[in-house]
Amino acid sequence: PRKLCQGQSYGRPLGIGGIGSGTSFNNNFLALKRYKLKMKLIGEDFIPDTLDMDVVDKFYTVTDEQAFLTTREVVRKEGLLIGGSGGAAVHVVKQISKNLKNDDVVVVITPDGSQKYYW
Repeated sequence: PRKLCQGQSYGRPLGIGGIGSGTSFNNNFLALKRYKLKMKLIGEDFIPDTLDMDVVDKFYTVTDEQAFLTTREVVRKEGLLIGGSGGAAVHVVKQISKNLKNDDVVVVITPDGSQKYYW
């Protein structure tokens, strides 16, 4: 992502993390405490060395429910077998697409497959 962002006057790298992921732990912990949510969480409790927050313009959080409902929708409507992280990414794109222009281009990387969910 860093090379893609250098010298560009276009594009906005966005980060997406599940509630409970290390990259959004503090804000999400407060939300969980405030709303007393009891749910299983996606994401890990660590920030990987490959994550460079300096190139991310905005970070979004997605609940398990949002991620997996979107995953099922993509499987049903598009026939793409993606996993929960991919569903989270698509969920955010659906939300931000409301503010995009007709000629804007969005690239979504679904970072997982379905093999561990559907077999």
